[in-house]
Amino acid sequence: MKNNIKKYIRKYDIYIFLTIFFIINLVFLTKFPFIHSDESWLSGFSRQVMEVGFKTSETFFIEYPRAVHGLRSVFTGLQIIFINLFGYSVFSVRLLSLTASTVSLYFLHKILDKRGIREFENILMLVIVACHIQFVYVSHIARQESIIMMVMVITYYLNIEKAKPILTGCLIGLAVGVHPNSLLIALGIGLVYLYKIYIRETRFRDLVKLIVTTGLFALMFVIFSFLLNPNFIADYMAFGESLGVVNFEYSRLSGFYLYYVKLFKEIGGTYQLYNIKPDIILMVISLLPGIYAVLKKKDFASSFLMVLAINIGLMIIGRYNQTAVIFVLLFNGLFYLQLIHSFKYKYVLLAFVLILTVNNSWSDIKIKNDDYGLLKDHLQLEGKVLGNLNLDYHLDNGQLIDYRNLWYIEDFEAYIEKHDIDYIILPEEMSYIKKTSPKWDILYGPLPYYDSMVKYLETCKLVDSFESKTYGMRIARYVNTYPWKIDIYKVPSQN
Repeated sequence: MKNNIKKYIRKYDIYIFLTIFFIINLVFLTKFPFIHSDESWLSGFSRQVMEVGFKTSETFFIEYPRAVHGLRSVFTGLQIIFINLFGYSVFSVRLLSLTASTVSLYFLHKILDKRGIREFENILMLVIVACHIQFVYVSHIARQESIIMMVMVITYYLNIEKAKPILTGCLIGLAVGVHPNSLLIALGIGLVYLYKIYIRETRFRDLVKLIVTTGLFALMFVIFSFLLNPNFIADYMAFGESLGVVNFEYSRLSGFYLYYVKLFKEIGGTYQLYNIKPDIILMVISLLPGIYAVLKKKDFASSFLMVLAINIGLMIIGRYNQTAVIFVLLFNGLFYLQLIHSFKYKYVLLAFVLILTVNNSWSDIKIKNDDYGLLKDHLQLEGKVLGNLNLDYHLDNGQLIDYRNLWYIEDFEAYIEKHDIDYIILPEEMSYIKKTSPKWDILYGPLPYYDSMVKYLETCKLVDSFESKTYGMRIARYVNTYPWKIDIYKVPSQN
């Protein structure tokens, strides 16, 4: 009987592990991390597409520069599937991310298995990855990183033994419709192909097939974007300029250096940053064993090349989003796990790494955020609402207008009247941002309307006032540090 149970566990160990991982994460899927406005930004667009099709933009942005395009149509389509299945909620769109991360773990299992790492050692390594704070974070937040990560892992797995350029190109090409960070996948796999050509494991024509297939898919999404919007390029460049992608504040090399310095010191804006100092140190250290693995033609040299290519890609793109660091950390971790496999006391070392990983992650996960669902009790409002984008899950499609629209507005009252706004939701963070200007102007602009807003609010009726240490402030370092106040005003009737 015991032998049968052991055989069963060994046979289905990966599925048992993935089920446990999935269920545990379901328990706190909407509790960690706190709801970020980018999540409602992306899912709000998906909700709008469900109603009117892809030839549209976000309803909560009017003056704020946006570009109608098809370069996220695949991601939007995936979100729509989950919204249709589970309703429009934080849970449904985060469930997509968790599902993608679970698939990533399965293919990581397959990769380790191909490298001769099997059974208990294989699962132990997966547990380390699954418990890493950055992996948990990406598995929960409703952004594109989990999908890009999944495609990255799958395409890497597909080419371990034999090059599969057509299938790989199709997957990378589809990722173009998820996020521009698909370039990181293309560069990573492309460098792996160049290495395989160098060590004579594949042919140059396979690389050509990969480039052509990926290029055709990319062209398809560009054509689709032009069909949606003939001014696609100009609009997309204008939006990129607003994000600092076109006109760089620093040189690419300086920006890349500052990116890791800020991650190391946990200096950020609205995204919660975590302690990944050991990971960054290990990434720098990996240069020596990585180069050695490449020169000695070790099996795991390709994981080091992925880290190298992804970092090069980040410099090329120049958009240093903190959430994108998961791609580097994942493959750098994979490199070290394969390296540890060759050590004599590997289980002792793996156990030590697991203890450190769990301890580091738990210290952040256990922080209690305010229940986002309870905000709904304060948002039973009819008519147009001016407020923070992270409230969108509790409002109807088209009901919310985000503060970022007022970037250059000076006459607040005229803006309210022009857009027939009925309620103004004012978080205490606005006064803090104004007092500390220009330090946090990146969030809403220089607030040229602030004084006229304060004066106008004197004519409005305060209908609700409550505190939220989590959702009364968007600046991550101040979230959960103080009972921030949120006021809701009713605008005087307009005749």
